[in-house]
Amino acid sequence: MDDFLLRLVQEELEKADEVSTSAGAPGYLTPKAFDQTPKERSKRKHRKDTMGYNQMAASNKFPSSIAENRYYAYKKSEGTSKQKIGRSIQELGNALNELDRILKMNARLKTESGTSADDLWKRTNTKLLKIETRLLSMANKIRDLRS
Repeated sequence: MDDFLLRLVQEELEKADEVSTSAGAPGYLTPKAFDQTPKERSKRKHRKDTMGYNQMAASNKFPSSIAENRYYAYKKSEGTSKQKIGRSIQELGNALNELDRILKMNARLKTESGTSADDLWKRTNTKLLKIETRLLSMANKIRDLRS
């Protein structure tokens, strides 16, 4: 019996020597494999310039007056007030299109899966209510901007 167990263990050890894993494989050899395309970088830079944002170093600390700094940087950026407002509204339109697309996808998924509002997580319903409130507040700001 001991010989049988000994042979069984030796066979398993021999098999284990033949097993290979990907742990010995090198990492990605292309340093920019996950980098953005030039068009994506250009869009991001244009959006940043249009909205008056400044590139900040990665940090967990934000200045207390960051909102004020953004506004003044935006106000002093190149272009007339009309141009700045026009570009900002165009960016808002693009963001709203993305938001609308996401909402449509999730509404379709909810309908196709037969999920009811009661089946959603409690925090999801809470967040949906907060988003709805924010959108109504934004609608009022848009009305003020138009008048």
